[in-house]
Order: sequence, then C-alpha cells, then structure tokens
Amino acid sequence: MEDLLIKSICNTIKDPSFIGDDCAVINIKEQEFLLCLDNFVENTHFSSTYFSVSDIGYKSLAVNFSDIAAMSGEALYVLVGLSLNKNIVNKEQWVKEFYQGMQECIDEHSQAKIIGGDLSAQNSFTTVSVTVIGQAQKAIKRKLDNINPNKEYQVCVTGKFGNSKNFLDNPNKAFAQDKQYHLRPIPRFKEASQVKFGAMMDASDGLAASLLQLADLNQGLIEIESALIPKDEHISLEQALYGGEDYELVGIFSDCPQNFKKIGVFTQKDKKQGLYDNTNKIQIDKSLEFKHF
Repeated sequence: MEDLLIKSICNTIKDPSFIGDDCAVINIKEQEFLLCLDNFVENTHFSSTYFSVSDIGYKSLAVNFSDIAAMSGEALYVLVGLSLNKNIVNKEQWVKEFYQGMQECIDEHSQAKIIGGDLSAQNSFTTVSVTVIGQAQKAIKRKLDNINPNKEYQVCVTGKFGNSKNFLDNPNKAFAQDKQYHLRPIPRFKEASQVKFGAMMDASDGLAASLLQLADLNQGLIEIESALIPKDEHISLEQALYGGEDYELVGIFSDCPQNFKKIGVFTQKDKKQGLYDNTNKIQIDKSLEFKHF
C-alpha cells in the first residue's frame, strides 16, 4: 500500500524527482543538503505502556538521524511538530521530558541543533513530526552510479537484526537489550562516514524489504547467505529478515566498508532480479516483508 501511495503522489505532483531515497537531496551553491521527515504516531509507532516520554523524544529523532546516516550525511538542524494528546494531565512536564530525550539523542550522536517547530493538541493520541536538515559531501543514494554489469558487488550491513521485532513479539518477556534496541536505536553516523561509494539505505522496514528494494532499484540479483546475517542466538531468522524497526544500514558496495559485515553479493549477470537465500536455497518471500499499512 505504501508503494502504491508513493506512486500516486509522484504521478500527481509536477516534479517527483526528489522522492525515492531516505532523504531529499537539495544542491545549493555546490553543497548537498539533506532533508527528511518522519511521523511518530502513538499506538502506531509507539505505545505509552512501555515508552517513557523521554524515550518517545529520543526515538522520534533517532529514526530521522538514521535517514541522514543512510545518505552518508551529518545532521545540522531539527524542527519538531508536536500534537499532544489532550488527555495528558501535566503537559508542561511531558514536553520537558520529551525534549530531554531529544537532547540526549543529539548529545550521543550528533551536533545538531533544535531550531523550532509547532505545538498543538488533539483528541485521544499524540503525534510527533520531526524534520531534520543535514549535509553530505556526496550523498549515497539507493541506486548505484555507473554499474558494471560484469562486476560482483558486496552486500553488507551494520549492527544486528531482529531484536526490535523480538521485543514487539514479547514485550513482557523480551531481553532487556531487545527493549533498549527498540526504544533507543543507534543512528549509524560513524559507520556511514566511511562510505564513499555505493548504494545504501536504512533497514527501518526490515532487512528483507531493504534488500528487495535495492535489488529492484539497481535491476539485479542479490544473493545472501542468511547464516551470515548478524543476530543474537535468541532471534529467529524470520525476525531478523522481516521484523523491521532495526535502523541498521544496508548497502551494495565495491568493497565492504569498515564496521560493516558482508552477507552476500549483488550482480546483474544473466539479467536475473530479486533476492535469493543461498543458505536455505530459497527465494525470499516479498509478501512477508514489513508493512506500514
């Protein structure tokens, strides 16, 4: 459904050329600026039953930072739209704790500055809308430049997968590290800064979905060894592949960047396309991928 809606938007507006990557890239005086926006909606993206208010602030910014990192950029400025649930009793304290969480995220991962936004109220639930403005020396997009059809490229990832999904599957029984991984994901700025060439995105929609998108956009075949996917022992392969909410980086590179792990290869030979698991000798099932709608 999300892909269908994006196609509809692109067919409606006059210039859809900025749409399709983790961020829009704007060239101003030979500088590449990155702009991204994410909505963070109560009972869709977070639940107040296990998110503290500061966790809400932290994650609503971290997911945007992850988009900037996916373009190999650095975050500069933050704008925050906050529509508070009218049922919140002490709104002043809530807002204070929310921005404390945001500031923690900035202090841990960036030198960005919060420069403004908007405040309002609504019935029944809280909505957060965060815009981040960043900058890159050369933005790394989801599509490779000048693909060599005879070359075998490396498919590599950061971090580990499936912990967030395991927490959502078992919120009362999950490991503490799974809860932390879900509530406070790590934007991979450090790892992304090593990437100078390639195609890259973050795995917010799940590893399988990200790999399928990269294979489709670059019109080739990604073959992975699922046994190489970094995951903890208590995480199932299905959780690691299809879970979503991981915010790790996934990419196609000539050589595996520092602090990434190779899990497969990308080629355009034989004109095959899609995603194949060599470990289990199966085509990855697109129908199981994470869905927003």
